[in-house]
Amino acid sequence: MKRRVAVIGLDGMAWHILDKLFEWNIMPNLKNITRKSLKGVLPSTIPPESGPAWTSIATGVNPGKHGIFGFTKPTEDYSGTHIVNSQDVKYLRVHEMVAVQNLKSVCVNQLLTYPIKRIHGAYVITDWLSPEIKYSPEIAQYAKNYQGPTLGKASPLLEKNWDAHYTEVSSRVDTVNALLEKTDWNLFWVVYSEPDHLFHRYYDSVMRKDRRLMRIFAKIDETFKIVSNTADLIIVISDHGFRKFSYGVYVNTYLEKLGLVNSMRHQAMKTIVCHRQVDKPKIQFRIPESLYRYLSRLPSSIELIMLRVYKHLLKANIRAQLTNHIDPKFSKAFAHGFGIYVKEKELIDHVVMYLKKAPFIGGAWKKEELYTGKQLKAMPDIVVIPNYEKGFAFRSDIIAPKTTVRRDFSNHHPNGIVILYSEDVKPSWVKGISVYDITPTILNFLGLNIPGDTDGKVIDLKNAK
Repeated sequence: MKRRVAVIGLDGMAWHILDKLFEWNIMPNLKNITRKSLKGVLPSTIPPESGPAWTSIATGVNPGKHGIFGFTKPTEDYSGTHIVNSQDVKYLRVHEMVAVQNLKSVCVNQLLTYPIKRIHGAYVITDWLSPEIKYSPEIAQYAKNYQGPTLGKASPLLEKNWDAHYTEVSSRVDTVNALLEKTDWNLFWVVYSEPDHLFHRYYDSVMRKDRRLMRIFAKIDETFKIVSNTADLIIVISDHGFRKFSYGVYVNTYLEKLGLVNSMRHQAMKTIVCHRQVDKPKIQFRIPESLYRYLSRLPSSIELIMLRVYKHLLKANIRAQLTNHIDPKFSKAFAHGFGIYVKEKELIDHVVMYLKKAPFIGGAWKKEELYTGKQLKAMPDIVVIPNYEKGFAFRSDIIAPKTTVRRDFSNHHPNGIVILYSEDVKPSWVKGISVYDITPTILNFLGLNIPGDTDGKVIDLKNAK
């Protein structure tokens, strides 16, 4: 009988948060697995974003081979952005590799699985970045009750509707648990996005043990009880970590000061407040630049009070944001997420040099220094990350009044988690595991062929150090 591998993804989970959940006994089943496992820090991809990270974990190759750098990318003429989907993933993922080698896989909420690629033996429920939830007909009797946010459906989390959110999460966990117990699989792959979504908005509440949030983690923990009895190898991973930061960085503001970015202004605009979980756009009113500059110098508590006053005076549901945006068509270079697109290629070395000099930048590389592969052309010219260790994190692509703003907020950190359990492992803390190692380790455990161009290695479960 073929062995079984279960991969449980906890999007955004970090060790300092998971240790608290263990201390509070919120996730006793995962705690029990962790106690007898190999475990360590899993450094994310560069950049530490869910799109490239989960795709690298699921393929075993770098973004230059699989083609995913972020959730969106500029169009070829720089006139807009394109939301990526499964058709942008140019490399087989492990649930597909298993199926084409005549075993069976179940894959739930892996990013960029919409539209579903039909492969015999690979059964899929699509992810939150889909316009709607879709699933393979072979698992319809279980998947039909699966509820979740999508690009076209807002999450109750946004409105702090805790009971409705818990109902949705329960539907997802119950579906996963039924699939684990009642379907035939050799690889079971599920990503729970809830940690990341909670940490982005309610990090402090999580760290204060808010009972409304603790029951979400307790519900997810039910999966670990079931997987302990159904899998021969259990892998628990996160795509990146999370932590609090003290300074927000606006890279395009810095590039504007270097004379590389042109801007365009709007008196008012329609905006999607959260690009992944909103069904009704809201009107965003322009706050005068002079007022915004003044507010940005105030302590955050005073700033919030003044913004509430401004909101009351306008009698409108506003979000304060300087409406000064980049004009990609008429810029020499511009930042989009963690990537910088340089239209005049002779400027690339010049831009890298100035980025490396900036104290708020933790690293800047030409794409050829990080990635290899046929999809290298799809990557931005320069990859940049903030200086995480000094408390900096990127905010958005707008041009703000200042390059850096003093403000406490939570965001991604490169250090995720990895936990591996099978009967062969000796419990220990291990170093040196890469995001690229997960897929070859799964394939090796199942006795399947590993692609020759993989960027990872097989983890030695018996002798890992």
